[in-house]
This record gives sequence, C-alpha cells and structure tokens, in this order.
Amino acid sequence: GLFKSPETGKYFRAKVPDDYPTCG
Repeated sequence: GLFKSPETGKYFRAKVPDDYPTCG
C-alpha cells in the first residue's frame, strides 16, 4: 500500500503495521 511518512511527509511503499496511518 501507499503510506505517508509522519517524519518527512513523503509517500512511500512498504510493509508496515496495520495500525499505521494510511493515506489514500
């Protein structure tokens, strides 16, 4: 999925926990 990094504000594709804030 596509995620937004809270630190940089940039979007990236990666495997992250299901509770990670997703964007889009």
